[in-house]
Amino acid sequence: MNLEFDLIDPKESENQKIQIAEQKLNYFGNLADWCNQTGYSDLSNQFPSPEQLADNHSVFDNYLDTVLVVVNNYPWKYGPGIIQRLYQPYFAAVIFCGSWYPDQFKDQDNYTSIIYPFNYIHINPAEILRGYFGYHCLTLVQEMGLNNVRGYFFMADDAIFNFWNPINFAFVHHLTGDSYENSTNWWKTEYGLESAKNILRTIQNTNDPKILETWKQFENGLKVNGFLKSNETVINEMLSSRGRSVSDFFYIPFSAISYYSRLMRIFYEHKLFLEIAVNKFLKSVHHEISLPHQYRYLWTTDRGQWDQIYSKNLIAIHPVKMSGFWLPGDSRRKYSWEFLN
Repeated sequence: MNLEFDLIDPKESENQKIQIAEQKLNYFGNLADWCNQTGYSDLSNQFPSPEQLADNHSVFDNYLDTVLVVVNNYPWKYGPGIIQRLYQPYFAAVIFCGSWYPDQFKDQDNYTSIIYPFNYIHINPAEILRGYFGYHCLTLVQEMGLNNVRGYFFMADDAIFNFWNPINFAFVHHLTGDSYENSTNWWKTEYGLESAKNILRTIQNTNDPKILETWKQFENGLKVNGFLKSNETVINEMLSSRGRSVSDFFYIPFSAISYYSRLMRIFYEHKLFLEIAVNKFLKSVHHEISLPHQYRYLWTTDRGQWDQIYSKNLIAIHPVKMSGFWLPGDSRRKYSWEFLN
């Protein structure tokens, strides 16, 4: 793994803010040239001065002590350079997590090539299993022990995060929360109920005080948040065979990241599916969810109409596949118009 981590204090000198603004303009200039390859040239004439940008972007200073963790379900082939240019100057660090094989990567041009140092955590395909256990990436980042971090954003590489739409940094934030509480999807697979049963066996047989303490916190959280009746225990919740939370974007504040990591490591070691694991975690903590008009998940035919559905007022939209923008064409032109304009 390679990591360069540098927290930027928003109270530091005006020169540093201008340097960050210059970096933003540099990166956006790369993206403008990338868009120009499609014949779309409207971006090139919209650049403010670094001083103007630094002043206008002071509203984003809250992000400068947060970490963006970008997760890919399959080996990286294209897209990190675009994500770096879109987000890297706004966050303390952008860390990529997934299967990274440099010989499989496609750098099509200099405008969207990877920027070094490149912060990444390599997980082999069997460990992340098509994204089933992507939540483990956030655990690995927390276990690195980064200092002075306010919170952590988890984002799928094919999600779009409009960070100018604010959230409350004090609480866990999730797009859907437990909206799919009656869903039985994934529970009948080996990564659902069978995994939950194996977790309970481990809890019953362990003497590890850290695991038992985490499990007690989990059960107490379920009770406090009203997910257990007076005569129920955490066993009832784990064997319920229902409930999932679609989790391609969420936020964990510093106050909750240690608990998240400890609980999710238990889930990961027993191969509990992402949407079930995050659902259980959410039920055990105070969290906020986005309003229905603040996010979009694109299913079936909607995926081909992402450019018509996207709005700058959304906190996030998923999925928009970067692979479609590798070569100049209509998809890249639509992306330039909708997301970068």
